[in-house]
Amino acid sequence: MSDKLLPPPGCFTRDEGAFSIVSARVVAGPIAIMATVFVLLWSCSAFLVIAFVVYPRAGGQKIPMTVNGVPKEASFTDVLPLVIVTGLMALAGVLAASYLRFGRVVARVTHDQIEIFTGVAGVGRRVRVQRNVVRSVVLRNSPIRVSGRPPLKVVELVGSDVTTGLLLGTSGREWFVQELRDLLGLKATEQ
Repeated sequence: MSDKLLPPPGCFTRDEGAFSIVSARVVAGPIAIMATVFVLLWSCSAFLVIAFVVYPRAGGQKIPMTVNGVPKEASFTDVLPLVIVTGLMALAGVLAASYLRFGRVVARVTHDQIEIFTGVAGVGRRVRVQRNVVRSVVLRNSPIRVSGRPPLKVVELVGSDVTTGLLLGTSGREWFVQELRDLLGLKATEQ
């Protein structure tokens, strides 16, 4: 029998009586962090320019602008879709940044079902699987490829279509699989 893995920082298993919880913290890589910072800076700055420069300057009147080299006057309602899109992008950037900093993958295991939550502060993806359907819990290659690097791994609940844990980091994924197998009473299988 192999040695049991210790939980990485921010990860834990807890027995709550009627159910057990396995919780692992997301570990964001530098590319994910840089992409999130870029989206946040771009969308927030565009939103702020529109909200605090363009709109007050227009004062409810026509906004002078150039479209394809042709001078044009537009009302604020003409640029409202841009305001909405940049606002939604800023919100998405904030959610992504929150997930990369505080995100978790949590498995709640009851007598008859497994609920997997991936997200932050109750916002995210939640899937439920009947416990008797799951034959094994394994690490497998994800369809996402990064050039020059080994394939990214995900946690798969074999017997269902559920995969999770892409951003857990290597030690977090391996520990999560180990703990979920233990809770479900499953043996390690080669995949």
